[in-house]
Amino acid sequence: MSGVCGECEGNLFPENSFQCGEVFFHYGCGSITRRCSSEFDCEMKENPLSKRLHPIYKDVVIIGNGPSGLSMSYVLAGRALTYNGRPHPDAIMDAALRSTLRKDDFITESDLSNLAQCVETRVGSSPLGHLLDHLVRPGADAGLRLPPIVDWVDHPSRALSHVVVGKGPPGGTWKKMDGRTMTLSLSSWMELPGLPLHESDVGKREHVTADGCRVATSTIGDYYQEYVHKMGLQKYQRRGIVTSVSEYDDAVDAENDKKINWVVEGRDHHGRKFRYLSKYVVLACGTTDSPNRLGVPGERLPWVHHSTRDLDEFLRRQSPSEEEGPVLVVGSGLSACDGVLCAQSHGSTAFHIFRGKQGLSRWLPLTAYPEYLSVHQLMTGAATCPTYRGTGTLRLARCHNGANGRRLVTLESTEGDPEVLEVSAAAILVGSTADLSFLPRDDLGLRKGAVDSRSNPLDISLTTHQLNRLANCYAVGPLAGDMFVRHILGGVVAAATHIQKTM
Repeated sequence: MSGVCGECEGNLFPENSFQCGEVFFHYGCGSITRRCSSEFDCEMKENPLSKRLHPIYKDVVIIGNGPSGLSMSYVLAGRALTYNGRPHPDAIMDAALRSTLRKDDFITESDLSNLAQCVETRVGSSPLGHLLDHLVRPGADAGLRLPPIVDWVDHPSRALSHVVVGKGPPGGTWKKMDGRTMTLSLSSWMELPGLPLHESDVGKREHVTADGCRVATSTIGDYYQEYVHKMGLQKYQRRGIVTSVSEYDDAVDAENDKKINWVVEGRDHHGRKFRYLSKYVVLACGTTDSPNRLGVPGERLPWVHHSTRDLDEFLRRQSPSEEEGPVLVVGSGLSACDGVLCAQSHGSTAFHIFRGKQGLSRWLPLTAYPEYLSVHQLMTGAATCPTYRGTGTLRLARCHNGANGRRLVTLESTEGDPEVLEVSAAAILVGSTADLSFLPRDDLGLRKGAVDSRSNPLDISLTTHQLNRLANCYAVGPLAGDMFVRHILGGVVAAATHIQKTM
């Protein structure tokens, strides 16, 4: 049996697919592929083999297909970082590299945790994340555009069988954002290993330069999807939702003679069940799975939204008039700011409820982000605008429908006095959390409440990114404290190296 999967373009072999009649079922992505075209539909659900939950062995199961998951797949497909001997602009870092590595040595042959002490870790990144950023983008924080100190090389002997399970197309949350929103980071800081954005087809289409600039999030989402194809990672992708990750003690896959530590179960995007047996699990699912909710009555009404993209699509369909009332936006952070800008872009007035008096200054150096600076000035009263009303003294108490289809919200003052306001839509944009319901919570090292990289992080080893209470389970990306794409590589390299050494 051979051929190419019509969905993920991966090669079909006996070990990754099975055939019933003229229908192939590809384990890698859960698709159905025909060898020939026939006049009638032969759905897999009518195939007796579709009822069989065939377990598939993989060395590693990666949960999440955003930047962290795709970078992990790139490394596990057989790539390694080598030191190229170029001078580093930081004299201390340069001396540390030259004292421990020779040209063309694998970077992991040195003690990365010791090297990480040469750089100052910042909020929003792990020590290794900040270190690898310094090696890939030396001097970037000082505005320098220098070639990297490390190079990627093919190393097939390090390749491990793996699968990347993601809820949607490759790119993760970047494929779900309002595509008109601009990135906070420069385009060159959004790149994944092996493919500079300005050299990609997407980058050339959007005229992205090597120097880097802010680009639309839709550009980044398209780049990540192209990345999978350009780097040959299609065969590792599978769309679906993981529902259970459980330990599998003292089991060996007889066919592959591999130790099994984990059973990963879920459903693909066609609703079919899948089951993987693996030695390692990598959590790369980010922290944006579940939008935070206020828990107020009426929060699930169809005109109440929890993402800027949903708000944008709703306003595009409804085209609300000024008589229908403003768009209520609840939140104090950047996502709420995006909601304000979204409402204004549709010609609506934004009624903005937020906490505190410092506006957005705690999140960004606002002079570099003119659109956020404008909202910050509105929040603090430094500027006024006919399409903006903001207050830090009210809270949302209830959303409800009124007579004649009117959309109403009840607001309360700090003294508890109610005020009813008619709105055209509401957007509750108060952050999001990771969905780790498929894992036992007690093993994650969390206190009560959701995962938060600052106040309630996962309990991981900073040198290997392995969970301290769950052997053979790793966390990378935002789950491990690396909130920006430029910082995810440190955790990816640390986890991949530890996995390869313990295989």
